[in-house]
Amino acid sequence: MAFFKIGATDITPWIDIQDYDMQSSYVYKTWTDANDVDHRVVTRQRISGKFKAGFQKATDFAAFTALLASARNADGYYSVTAYVNNTGAEETFDAYLDCTDADKWDLMNSRQWQVQEVTVTGR
Repeated sequence: MAFFKIGATDITPWIDIQDYDMQSSYVYKTWTDANDVDHRVVTRQRISGKFKAGFQKATDFAAFTALLASARNADGYYSVTAYVNNTGAEETFDAYLDCTDADKWDLMNSRQWQVQEVTVTGR
């Protein structure tokens, strides 16, 4: 199973699946009537969440950043496919991806581990 794809590229091998969190939630409009009772009208569902992707090899990290640069739409969003935790299904949707980089170092063994925390917000 593929947990996350950007376009047609499966990035599941780089994902820490123990820390993977993608949820579907309702988007709604709220209004209050004359009796001060709140009402909600569901307009659609939105998928959002986050996960960490780790790269031991510099070539893998370069491939990931190149994928982000090439797959971004002119309006700044990506076409993605994600496994959604609370529905148990894969969904394809457009989303904004925000990445935060954190380098991890193993000084005893002279190794570097590149970690990207990816925040996904469905359009």
